[in-house]
Amino acid sequence: MNKILLLTSDLNLKALVNLVLQYNFDIEIINKKSAATASDYVRKNHADIKCIIADEHFPAGGATKMAKETTAVESTIPVIALMDPFGKGSISKDQIVFSKVTKDTILEKLVEVVGEVCIKKTSQILQDEKHVPMKLELLLELDSVGQDCYIRLNEQKYVKILNKKEYFSKEDFDKYSAKGVIYFYVKLDDVDELLESFSGNLNTMLDLSMFSRPESLNKIRSKFSDEEDGAILDSIVDALNKADKNKLSYDEASHISSQSLSLIRKANHKFAQGSEVQNIAKATVLLSLSTISQAPELNNMFEKAVSSEDTYLNDHSVLLGSICCQIAGLLGWHSKLTHYKLMMAAMLHDITLDNSKLSRYRGVPDLMLDADQFNEGEIKSFLSHTERGKELIQSFRMIPPDTDLIISQHHERPDGTGFPLKINFSKISPLGSVFIVAHDLVSFIMSREKAEENKQKKTEWNMVSFLNQHRFLYQNGVFKDIFNVMWKHMVNKS
Repeated sequence: MNKILLLTSDLNLKALVNLVLQYNFDIEIINKKSAATASDYVRKNHADIKCIIADEHFPAGGATKMAKETTAVESTIPVIALMDPFGKGSISKDQIVFSKVTKDTILEKLVEVVGEVCIKKTSQILQDEKHVPMKLELLLELDSVGQDCYIRLNEQKYVKILNKKEYFSKEDFDKYSAKGVIYFYVKLDDVDELLESFSGNLNTMLDLSMFSRPESLNKIRSKFSDEEDGAILDSIVDALNKADKNKLSYDEASHISSQSLSLIRKANHKFAQGSEVQNIAKATVLLSLSTISQAPELNNMFEKAVSSEDTYLNDHSVLLGSICCQIAGLLGWHSKLTHYKLMMAAMLHDITLDNSKLSRYRGVPDLMLDADQFNEGEIKSFLSHTERGKELIQSFRMIPPDTDLIISQHHERPDGTGFPLKINFSKISPLGSVFIVAHDLVSFIMSREKAEENKQKKTEWNMVSFLNQHRFLYQNGVFKDIFNVMWKHMVNKS
């Protein structure tokens, strides 16, 4: 069977290219994440490779390195370079590639280009096929595929292993891998919809990456006349430049993101869902995601998290985004798209509150105990902020699917006692469940000052205490999975 070597560390790009190629060609795809492992494969197997498709950005210079490698082994393997649409990544003039395809045109162009070196499936073969294969590893890397997924028992029999919108865990992957399962399958009738979904996911991430460019914020700089606001915008731009060079620390990113949230709130009041709001919001999310790998482990958050009354909304939102991504990681959900959804929801979930002090309240009963501290309009803003937050995120262009759902569900409870819908664990989305647990944990961590005032022992204020307090609440659905994995990785490790 013909082999195509795909070099990319971008999971959304990897998923789209794999599906496009498996659907249109009878080939085996060899996926590599680093130029070093791809080069090693070329040196050992160049006689079997029909073509190489290489990302020029993730990893940096990937296509250029593959072109050099084919020259080194005196091979004529064609190299197809996948290029960012806005100029990041370039092929040096002395390196010859077979073709360049911009990532936002993969659906239209890649099949045409690969078709020049590989034989496409005939229309008859496409009609006879009922399912299209994809590597099982992609299920784990994508977290959620968005279509029913199957494994093949024999030529005629397929068994569903995942329902549409369900998330695939590391535990699931290990179970099927141990049984020798290499591929999962999607129905042929679902492929077009899945291709559009994968393409949309990739373009959403490309749109986000544009906000690493200073001009995305500089062009709205003139709309903020306040000197302090302008300084915050400048600090975001400077921090993104540092992040691009891997010189930004987690603490610095968190501090600037917290300041940025004040600017987002101001912009939302001033411009009411204008492009200014989403530009700053996306830049802030990109900034926070750039250092997520540096975040302290959850157990260490108890020592680091401090906040004043005036900055609580901002500080708890930034911490919430980090904890959401860490909990998702414990479940085996590592994709950038998943982190994007959770981080954006964290940044905006309370942004529409009329009074920032309301962000401390987890539910209506808690608020009613202090109702005399707020006016009627502020209380109404609390009761409606999940819906207004959802409307705000829906006004943004190219936002990952389900981000609005996370925001609209963030005050629901696993036992159905939350608001506004009073739905229980069975109706709360997987990422909504992650968000709710993370929100509970942030509230617990940030109420430490109050606990110390009440002379609670410091040793009681830790992960064991948090999980024991929520043990019976988190005993169904995804909440149970989260509890178990946190207990296993956080408590047993401490």
